[in-house]
Amino acid sequence: MRNKTWMTPALASCLRRHNAVWVLPNQVWMPSPLSLVQRADLDVVTGAFAYVRLLGDREAVDALTPTLDRIVIDRGPEVEMDARAIQVLRQRVPVVAFVNNHYAGYAPETARQLVALTTAATRP
Repeated sequence: MRNKTWMTPALASCLRRHNAVWVLPNQVWMPSPLSLVQRADLDVVTGAFAYVRLLGDREAVDALTPTLDRIVIDRGPEVEMDARAIQVLRQRVPVVAFVNNHYAGYAPETARQLVALTTAATRP
């Protein structure tokens, strides 16, 4: 879903009835995955796993680089929030995460940051 007005308990109920996973996007005009996970009136776990998509702002990244081979926008605070959302979700179900190059400019580095933040929390 890429329409913030659809982020409701009614959508969660519909997805749950169909055992469909709710994709939680981190996209410029959407509520963050963490904000959705933390809503008291909303249970975003609707299927056998959770799915977080770090999509970002294509226009902003494209304005800074044509090559998508390096980080061009520091999204450190957002990656930390996404890692927290993943940590909360994985207490209940496995979590799949997708990182787009347009999130910060270079998906492999953003994915490395996300993995480091989510695995650091599981170490003793």
